[in-house]
Amino acid sequence: MLRLRRSRVFLVLAVFAIIALYHFTSFGNLGYGDDASIESLKHLASKGPKHSTSTSSESDPDRSTVDNDTATKESIVQDALGDSSESDENKDGEAASTAPASLVEDAEEDSEQPKSDELSSSSQRQDTEELLDPKNNSNSDNEPATVADGPAEPVLDVDPDIHGQGRFEVIAAANGEGMPKIHWSRLPEHFPIPTKSLIPLPTDKAKAIPKIQLTEFPTETSEEKEAREAKLDTIKKTFAFSWDGYRKNAWMQDELSPVSGSYRNPFCGWAATLVDSLDSLWMLGMKAEFEEAVEAVRKLDFTTSIRNDLPLFEVTIRYLGGLVAAYELGGSKYKILLDKAVELAEVLMGAFDTPNRMPMTFYLWKPTFASQPHRAKTRVVLAEIGSLSMEFTRLAQITKETKYYDAIARITDEFEKWQDNTKIPGLWPKQVDASGCKKPESIYVSPTVSSAQKGASFANEQYPQIAGANDETTTDGKVNKEASVTGRPTTVHGDGIEKRQVSDDSESSSESARSRPDCVAQGLNSPPGGGWDEFTIGGMADSVYEYLPKEYMLLGGLEQKYRTMYEKAAEAAKKHLLFRPMIEEEERSLLVAALISTSGKPDTPRDPKIKYEQSHLGCFAGGMFAVGARIFDRKDDLDVAKRLTDGCVWAYEMTTTGIMPEHFLVVPCADQEACPFNKTLWYEELYPYHSRARSQTPASQSVLVADDQESSGQAGGGTDTSTSNASDPQTVKQAALDRRQLGEIDNDKLNQTGMEGDSDEPTDRASDTDDDGASDNSGKKNDEAGPKAAEAASETGDASGVEDKSTSTRVDDGVAEPVKPVVEAYTPPPIPSQEEYALSRIRDEKLPKGVTKITGSKYILRPEAIESVFIMYRVTGDEYWRTKGWKMFTSIQNYTRAEFGASAISDVMSENPFPADEMESFWLAETLKYFYLLFSEPDVYSLDDYVLPPQELDDIVAAQCQSHGHIDDALRSYFAFVANYKGDYLHTEYDIARCSLKLLESVLFSAHQDYVRRQIIYSLLEEDSPDTLHLIVALLLFDGRDNEVTFEMMNEAGIFPRLVELIYERKDDNAGLHRVLLELLYEMSRIQRLRIQDLIQIEDDFIQYLFRVIEGLSDDVNDPYHYPIIRVLLILNEQYMVSAHDPGPDQAPTIKVTNKVIKTLSTHGTAFKTFGENIILLLNRESETSLQLLILKLLYLLFTTPSTYEYFYTNDLRVLVDVMIRNLLDLPLSASPLRHTYLRVLYPLLAHTQLKHPPHYKKDELLRLLTMMTASGGVMEHHFGAVDETTKRLVGRCVCVPWLKIGEHPEATEGEGNAKAGTRKLLDVDIPGGMASSLSVVEVTTQKERPGVITGSRQRDEDQGNPDLEAGVMTAIQEKSPFEAEGEA
Repeated sequence: MLRLRRSRVFLVLAVFAIIALYHFTSFGNLGYGDDASIESLKHLASKGPKHSTSTSSESDPDRSTVDNDTATKESIVQDALGDSSESDENKDGEAASTAPASLVEDAEEDSEQPKSDELSSSSQRQDTEELLDPKNNSNSDNEPATVADGPAEPVLDVDPDIHGQGRFEVIAAANGEGMPKIHWSRLPEHFPIPTKSLIPLPTDKAKAIPKIQLTEFPTETSEEKEAREAKLDTIKKTFAFSWDGYRKNAWMQDELSPVSGSYRNPFCGWAATLVDSLDSLWMLGMKAEFEEAVEAVRKLDFTTSIRNDLPLFEVTIRYLGGLVAAYELGGSKYKILLDKAVELAEVLMGAFDTPNRMPMTFYLWKPTFASQPHRAKTRVVLAEIGSLSMEFTRLAQITKETKYYDAIARITDEFEKWQDNTKIPGLWPKQVDASGCKKPESIYVSPTVSSAQKGASFANEQYPQIAGANDETTTDGKVNKEASVTGRPTTVHGDGIEKRQVSDDSESSSESARSRPDCVAQGLNSPPGGGWDEFTIGGMADSVYEYLPKEYMLLGGLEQKYRTMYEKAAEAAKKHLLFRPMIEEEERSLLVAALISTSGKPDTPRDPKIKYEQSHLGCFAGGMFAVGARIFDRKDDLDVAKRLTDGCVWAYEMTTTGIMPEHFLVVPCADQEACPFNKTLWYEELYPYHSRARSQTPASQSVLVADDQESSGQAGGGTDTSTSNASDPQTVKQAALDRRQLGEIDNDKLNQTGMEGDSDEPTDRASDTDDDGASDNSGKKNDEAGPKAAEAASETGDASGVEDKSTSTRVDDGVAEPVKPVVEAYTPPPIPSQEEYALSRIRDEKLPKGVTKITGSKYILRPEAIESVFIMYRVTGDEYWRTKGWKMFTSIQNYTRAEFGASAISDVMSENPFPADEMESFWLAETLKYFYLLFSEPDVYSLDDYVLPPQELDDIVAAQCQSHGHIDDALRSYFAFVANYKGDYLHTEYDIARCSLKLLESVLFSAHQDYVRRQIIYSLLEEDSPDTLHLIVALLLFDGRDNEVTFEMMNEAGIFPRLVELIYERKDDNAGLHRVLLELLYEMSRIQRLRIQDLIQIEDDFIQYLFRVIEGLSDDVNDPYHYPIIRVLLILNEQYMVSAHDPGPDQAPTIKVTNKVIKTLSTHGTAFKTFGENIILLLNRESETSLQLLILKLLYLLFTTPSTYEYFYTNDLRVLVDVMIRNLLDLPLSASPLRHTYLRVLYPLLAHTQLKHPPHYKKDELLRLLTMMTASGGVMEHHFGAVDETTKRLVGRCVCVPWLKIGEHPEATEGEGNAKAGTRKLLDVDIPGGMASSLSVVEVTTQKERPGVITGSRQRDEDQGNPDLEAGVMTAIQEKSPFEAEGEA
């Protein structure tokens, strides 16, 4: 009974202990929590269930390897409690009112902090325009003299070892509908910058930057073009398939799960894939999908998120970059994209509100935390803080809000100051102390501190304005912290900082801890507490270096520091990081970027330590070196770029799937020039313990520049050819990063791939079994030997496994005598040789030759390798890169295609890799985009399409003009400015279009449209400068396409003759100007009747000139003139037809106009055969109804004019018959007028051309088609609709063609009698009669359709169609027609 009672007592105590532990753990996690400060305290004060926030953005370093599933479950509880406790209407006010009373009262007393009622009112949801107007965030009301060098008031300094997760899935959002949301609100800045101190954008005239892209690419044959376009089409279909999967299964979510058809939200739940892929949709020509996505963007709310922290880097590159890029590509027409970009940027700017303006890379955005002062962390990933420049710079250029540029310019300035003072000058370490505070080394945390003490200590350290439960207030108002409680030195904070008690009745209130030390200001630096820094240009650092040349171009070359920083980094990388890997193909000289860990102390043993690792993230470097080689005239770097890119191509080719793994280790070459494959050396790296010590590795194997060993600390010492010996604890803490630029280190491989960080004395290589796999395989050998020894031991009772018979006896003459034991000798298994061990690893791990370990075998659809391949093709024009790129694409397609999209795979060395059911946004936003651009025409989004510096131009078009004189001055300034920049920046039609839209969307144009249009039209009549003419014509073209009134004004002003003159006389000027002139003439002529006096002025020489241009370029498949010139000839033919058969009110009856298109083909047709071939090809592919009609009208006149009956080659006519049969079958029910026009052309085609001579081409198919078109009821009527009288009449005429049907048709005779008159009327010349019906000529002439209307198609796709109907039509066309049967009879 006593025992029972005791057990009950222990049970009760255990329960209390668990409750206490849970309580204090939750309290300790306040610092790590997402619901910070008041919100978190409120949860503790409530009677509901407690929850942990260990999986928040600021995760505990001791829990950095916690399984993501567990993290997700905890986040669900956290979000459910956090969001449900507050309402939209009074979220912050309620938080303040329900918090502990002492906290609220002290908050009201603190003059340094916002009052509770201010917090409540500021957190109310404001009107959208007022909330997002950047001007409402002016610092002018509260401007200090300078930016604070240290904390002006108590600062929330989050634990330096805590690091958020860029990719962190929050499932709670799926079930969180109906729960009240917390919204961001603009709060007063704690560390504002005076307006006059903001760093401005450079405004001088941009410098001329050398071109990146090759100017003349090799001419491709027609076969090569056809093959390339087929590949392009395949890539586009792949994109469309994945986009459709996202649209149907994950719309408005971050990512699609392509295997299960579900979705996930790892990036704040703002539809990351949708926003990130906007530019790809535009570039691939998927305009309908783009429009739909833009409408979806309207629904996004960037002022609230399912995540409690915002990963600044990921949000910037995926969302802000996606919105700004799409706004630019869309010609600035979609203003909602810019509005949303500003909305998001305003939220993100809060992350920069720190004493030194270095951002919090994981920003806790909710007002209750954001309202408190805070600083950046002491351990920040390099790429997270250094890769924000392009997005914020471009937004600043567009909006002219200097604060966006100032935010990133200050970061750049700090990197510039630090670059020459790092442990490898020129490069920056992977992790950075961005706090701005140098912390005394004497501050430490006792390893024996209890959980409760941790919680109290953390609260006091991180929230100094909220006194902890262990604080003891002295009589002078200061708080004393006893070192005995925390194990830390005791210090007392200075005067002027008030401490606020959380609770007066805490049982540990008598205990104390040390106060925050004063901040010693510093710039960017290495993280505290570790003697070693890691350097790489791969994951966690890559985009910092990549952005340097791009930012230089974006700023028009006006910020020299970006060039200087890039060149220093490039030289340091070549000297210390780049090396040649040993591969089987000796003639193939590759380069790979290593990872170096160094203490910066030359006398430190084994310093530096080099990890010869190739990573997929590092594959961007080839493209970066290529761009830098061009724009900075670094010619030697182009070879470096080729070798780096080819190194990644080889990494794709070496695997089972043909896909590169995330990262792997290789053997470096000892000689950069000659590097034959050395199998012995490879085996030694796979099993280094057999024949040589680790220290014997030649130092010359480490870097690209072989003569710098001494300077890099390698002389006299070896280097680690695979990895380091020990894991740096600080590196392990952040190793779980998984994001687009920063890469991922698998949790199960941290100990294998980590670098040394804290130890100045590295461990011996012999103990590093994880790095080369020795421990795993030797373990297998022990397992094999172990059971045998254990079995022997069990039989004999001897642990050694040798039989022990010492206790046995034998009886001899009745006397028992001991018998000597018989010892059986044990022979251990042979130790495997180095070759046997190496071969075992090669077989088990599927290692390609030269690879010593695959440290990350998955592929997550990354874009870096194909990005560099694409850039190398555009820079060199070498087809090698397209060939390799296509192999990469097919391999990726073969192994990643899933039911709803493309999936990441787990092991690229497996013949059947397991899908990870993940499709990150960069698959559509980058990877497939680069594949598409690789096989596009080189001038499609050229690498030289820089952004025109907009400052002065924006000022010009934004002018508020009060008189016509002021408008004229603004227009003159606009044209002069653009003409001045044209040679440097306006290289393509896209550049011209974007510059034109600047004016057309400006205040100047919108306020004075008619006057500005008229002035531009008059300028076209008077201007002679080719550069200015180019812009004028582009303005009229783009404006007219949206507003036909512009073309009508041009016609009234007599612009048509001027265009004809410019096209004819300026034929030797810029090809781009010539093309846009042809486009403008065509567009203005197809929407209206031209004046008769303008048509009369067209000379025969002009028409013949157009035909000669087409003929002269017939062998050039890349020429820019075929299509525009053909369309001009087609529209002129229609204008002649309209003038002849439907005279306008201004045309006197005596005025006769000759159709000079038909006249030229009648007299010189044999010289212009290429034109005929092309219009048949155009009819075959054209889907716009108006253009089909233009072609059919010309064909009708050609086949009804005797002198042009045989203008076409016979084979071309047969192709035309095939096209017409297909189109007549494919036209929808609504296209009856177009079908009638086809039938009107079909009759003279069959009756007058070479087709009337045997062998008669497709006679049976034609008869069956005509039969079906007049059939009543059944499948045929359903397909073609009810048969109208016009169709019966036209079909009847066709079947009376002599070689189709013997007999006569009434209208055939009528046509014969009217042919001569009709032809004379058309041409105003006496040509022998034909068989055209005057009625048909008029009907063909008057048949019109508005431009842009697309003819529907009956072709079925996956989502629609009637297979039974289609089968019925095909059966009918194969059966004999009544006409055919009658003919046989």
